[in-house]
Amino acid sequence: MSRPWTGTASSKWIDPIPADLAWLGIRAHHIQFLKRPGQSNTFPGWVAMISETQHRVSLYIKLHSAPTSPQDYHLQAEVYREKWDLLRSRPYPWQIRLDPVQLIMLTP
Repeated sequence: MSRPWTGTASSKWIDPIPADLAWLGIRAHHIQFLKRPGQSNTFPGWVAMISETQHRVSLYIKLHSAPTSPQDYHLQAEVYREKWDLLRSRPYPWQIRLDPVQLIMLTP
């Protein structure tokens, strides 16, 4: 599921923002999980659901508030199982960072 990008005052960009920016993309393995807030493009996030394979875990993450259902998410992140084993014990909200270098701006 994808949602339109609304941005925030703490958002930082590398490239100029197109006037008709509609969507913001990032590769699932480029999403960062910080231990504390403070960097640009860092948002509180909660896991709505997970999907596991032998070596990887897909995390479906809702930003800014707890999800109301498994389909209530903004991002899909991919992590190795070892990273998941470390993340799963962290209290919510997690600090989710979208590195400005990795952002893909899309227009209609």
